Amino acid sequence: MLCLFVSSVVQCNGNISVSRNISPDFHINTRHLLEMCFADELKPVAVTVDLIDIVYEIQRNETAEPSIIVIDDHFLSKVIKEYYPRHPSFLLFGESFNALVKIFREIKSAKIWNPKSLFVIVGTQCQNSKAVLKLLWQMEAVSSFFVCQYEINNKTLILTFNPFSNYAPEPWQQVAIDDDSKDRWTIFGQFFVNDTEICESIKFDKSVRLNRFPIKSHHYDFRGNHVLIGKLPDFEYWPPVYKDLFETLHSVTDSTPESYISDDMYDRSIESGTNDLSARSIPLKFIPVEYTYVMAFYDQEGYVILTRKQNTVPVIDEIVDGYFDIWTATMSGFILTMILVVIYINNNHHLRETLSDMLSLMLDMGLMVPMNLLSMKLAFFFATVFMLIFNPALQGHLSTALAKPTRQQVDTLEQLRENKFHLYYDDIINEEIMTTGLWSDASDKKYLHTKEMFNYLTCEQILLKDASTACVINTFYLNLEKIHDEIYLSKYLYFNDYEVFVSRKKWPLKDKFDEVAMNFVETGHANYHRKKSLFKRILQKKKIIDRIKAVEEYEQLDFGYFEYDYLIIPLISFWTILVLIIEMIIKKFQTWNKKRRQKSKSKKSQIRRRIAGLVRRMASCCRSHRISRVKIA
Repeated sequence: MLCLFVSSVVQCNGNISVSRNISPDFHINTRHLLEMCFADELKPVAVTVDLIDIVYEIQRNETAEPSIIVIDDHFLSKVIKEYYPRHPSFLLFGESFNALVKIFREIKSAKIWNPKSLFVIVGTQCQNSKAVLKLLWQMEAVSSFFVCQYEINNKTLILTFNPFSNYAPEPWQQVAIDDDSKDRWTIFGQFFVNDTEICESIKFDKSVRLNRFPIKSHHYDFRGNHVLIGKLPDFEYWPPVYKDLFETLHSVTDSTPESYISDDMYDRSIESGTNDLSARSIPLKFIPVEYTYVMAFYDQEGYVILTRKQNTVPVIDEIVDGYFDIWTATMSGFILTMILVVIYINNNHHLRETLSDMLSLMLDMGLMVPMNLLSMKLAFFFATVFMLIFNPALQGHLSTALAKPTRQQVDTLEQLRENKFHLYYDDIINEEIMTTGLWSDASDKKYLHTKEMFNYLTCEQILLKDASTACVINTFYLNLEKIHDEIYLSKYLYFNDYEVFVSRKKWPLKDKFDEVAMNFVETGHANYHRKKSLFKRILQKKKIIDRIKAVEEYEQLDFGYFEYDYLIIPLISFWTILVLIIEMIIKKFQTWNKKRRQKSKSKKSQIRRRIAGLVRRMASCCRSHRISRVKIA
């Protein structure tokens, strides 16, 4: 038999004194009540000396004796923690109100105190029941009962209270109380019946109906302090998933939000118990576990690198942007057109020879066009001067662009270190940054700059001002702001951590709100908001990712950017060759046609001569015949 008496010594010889001032019927009914409904909760149990016999009379299935903590005048709650890690139930004799106040104060001061603890106060009379239950209500000991002998009919009466609403299942009946305060608590009573079916009604869930019970939540806003009753604040910087979570918590539990908004970054209203719930997410590693409880909602966040977009302009675009302004391009086009026209005219309108001479002129080769005309001499002079100015500049820009190394976007901390970026980040991750060992040298630490409450807008100002800077920022802020077009978002996450919400220590409604929060996650609501916020970022990054892939695939000369140029150049060359072929065909056709016409003309002349000869011979014969006839006649 295990007997543990704190601050008192009792001989365990099997003979335990019977409870004083308790009638036998009331004693039996109290034992039956504990035996039927609370046998499992009495492990361990802290009991006053007057009720020890009731505890030992309770029939149990276990062979081991129950763990009992005896409460007497020298009771100290700190001793409980030394022997029992689990919070005990309390079975207290309620004849002396002052003695109960002392015991309650000692219990409430203990770290092992838990609002889930069972309190059963046994009193021979019911006149102190309301005062005792009010003390338990102020302690937020939700699972509390006062068992007494009703004076009128000597029946055993069970009293309890609901701190949230005026709900209780049958056969509970509401008890009138003389209390003018606006506190939401109701006392209920029912007579004991020796039937196990009453246990379900006795141990009912008091939080099942909150009936718009007020829940005090703390919110941070740098713009000032104010209070919102009956609604949540509509902060622009509050992520949609958090707003949806708190709206779900209040709607499912049927509670009323009381939003206490403070501009104090280090508000301690949760630790002190003034407010019930914090609506500001906190990294898990910074949770003050000795003053708060973590809610059952975990939002994984990390840190990404933000930099200015690096210069990955194609070589041809760089040459054009660096050399050809509007004035230069206009004058160059005009001069080349005039030279082309002059050469074309002096080549007797032969396009093939003109293009050949133009190409020879650009390549410093000899010209085929005759130089005896003054116009051609002037054109050659201007063309020579133009090429002397244009060719070196073009070749210089081309060589410079090709000699530059390919510049890629920054995605890793190692690249920041290698390229000597000045790195700005929140001071809460300073330890993680130093743990990487990339900036371990004293000379390298000049590139590290910590900021307090570092957000995206501050980072954006720094990056747009100086391209040699970079930021490591929490992904939480990326859900709130649109990323600037000139800012690049890295592909990797660093320093992953969980963002959580906290409630005040020993909050009776924590389990109920935890259940709603877990259902919120398990039904996919949290994942929906994450995908929704990521979708826009994915669309914004799609073009950047495609360009990065192109740079990685054609890294040496930016070949990906010349894809269309390689298509245009063969088409132009093909068109030039086709024009030359057509011109040659036309030329040959003209030569053949000329020869054909000359040959046809020669044949016609021969035929005419033959016909003329025949005609002359025929005329000569006819004349001779007439002359001979005249002579005969």
